[in-house]
Amino acid sequence: MVAGELGPRESATEQELVAARFLAGLFSGLGYKVRVQEFEAIEILAATRLVVDGPDRDEPALGSDRFATRPRPWIVAFPLGPVSLAAEGYAISGPLSYADQGRQADYVGANLAGKVALIEQDTGSTVLGQVERAAAAGAVAAVIFNDELGGTYFEGRLHGETRIPAVGITNHDGRGLVRELEEANSATVIVDVRKRLLPVRQSRNVIAELNNDIGDDEVLVVGAHYDTSPGSWGANDNGSGVAVLSVLAQELADDELPFDLRLLLCGAEEIGLNGSFAYLTDPQHEKTARIMAMINLDSVGAGAVTVIGSDEMVDRALEAADAIGLGLKTVELSGMYAGDHLPFINAGIDSMTIWADDITYINTLQDTLERLQPKPLAQAAELALEIVEQLAAPEQ
Repeated sequence: MVAGELGPRESATEQELVAARFLAGLFSGLGYKVRVQEFEAIEILAATRLVVDGPDRDEPALGSDRFATRPRPWIVAFPLGPVSLAAEGYAISGPLSYADQGRQADYVGANLAGKVALIEQDTGSTVLGQVERAAAAGAVAAVIFNDELGGTYFEGRLHGETRIPAVGITNHDGRGLVRELEEANSATVIVDVRKRLLPVRQSRNVIAELNNDIGDDEVLVVGAHYDTSPGSWGANDNGSGVAVLSVLAQELADDELPFDLRLLLCGAEEIGLNGSFAYLTDPQHEKTARIMAMINLDSVGAGAVTVIGSDEMVDRALEAADAIGLGLKTVELSGMYAGDHLPFINAGIDSMTIWADDITYINTLQDTLERLQPKPLAQAAELALEIVEQLAAPEQ
């Protein structure tokens, strides 16, 4: 819907504004009272990537299967350290060298002087140890990829200073780089960690609620962000969440709920959860004490449906999943997993994110409609609806 009709919706841009107006009209047409909340957005997260220089580095065309076998010219990464560089930006370049799991034996006879070490996560070793062994072998930086399939970024913690910078990437991207080295025997990467803050720009939330005049009753917030990373079509991240939210809006439009239902479509999520933070400080809404819970929908279009969040909401999701016969995954991820549920948890509100665990293509040009999977979309919608219905049911 959003991805197909509107295309890329980069945070706090004219394209995002067009999407906000489209969504305001859509939810108004479903019978909801809609307000657009303007706010100032600042990029507060690092834009971190690997820039890869090697043979045949052209960006695959949209929908191309070549992405499945070759890495793209730049790869999204997470900075792991060192701590002393946490507030600075840097770019370090060098030939890429595969060091397997970065154990001591993997460096015997190897010369990594001036090179960037590509290392697979080793569950039997600390990240700090892996990085330090690479540094001792002469590496100027370390790139660690997840040992698990499914596209999740490696987000380990160093728990100490290192002599060289390190970043984490997905298993998908790491394996792609290993294949590239096997095929071409050479690749140069730039570990590019950008810590700059962008100028303040205007963004907006679209807030839709049932006009029930409930007064002082509790509020259930169900949300999804609608912006995308630069250039991405955002079919999964997060056109899928917006689509599921619209299905819920249709299903619940005529229900008599014992609480106020508020649908929150967040802008500028991709540059630091700006929309959800702005919503919680919006003077036009009541204090957070009225908010009973928050359910966030993000990237629910591929893989197995999964939840993360406060214990009470995860337990409720498991109960709802059992009621509809869904085998639900639950995970505990680090704070680097920055979903729009986090500002609510920080405000003391029970909240969670429903997502699906194959995020291989999010934040890329390949996040297109043809890669969405109907099954997790339907399951996420059914799960969210069951949770709302359980919250609305009278206590026994």
